[in-house]
Amino acid sequence: MHWIDFLIISFFITGFPLYGYLQRKRNKTIEDYFLGGRNIPWYVAMMSIVATETSVLTFISVPGLSYSGNWTFLQLSLGYIIGRLGVSVLLLPIYFEKGVISIYQIIGMKFNLSMQRISSLVFLATRLLADGVRFLATAVIVQILTGW
Repeated sequence: MHWIDFLIISFFITGFPLYGYLQRKRNKTIEDYFLGGRNIPWYVAMMSIVATETSVLTFISVPGLSYSGNWTFLQLSLGYIIGRLGVSVLLLPIYFEKGVISIYQIIGMKFNLSMQRISSLVFLATRLLADGVRFLATAVIVQILTGW
């Protein structure tokens, strides 16, 4: 690897923990950490959601498929809009009414603690598999571009 690669990797390895360390004074409670103290503007929260759900697969594959004439994934963008409206109308009022932090807390209140844990484990397992696919897709692109 080139020296600039080591520099970038070193920056990320030291930068993220340092940023977390510097932010520790701002996050006094779990609510501060997960909800930003409930004082984040709506557009920042929206951009955070979009950034979280947009992966390299979405960023690379959807335009590529559309360019080849397959507009099927246009439904993905429309689904995002409909989904966000549904979450805003149906779920957010429950979150604010009950003062909860996550959907798993609602599942625990509605069913029981074991169902909350099972649903959390299923989420973690599916995220792990999905992230593996995303890392593979990223590695394929890096390999094509750099030959690594």
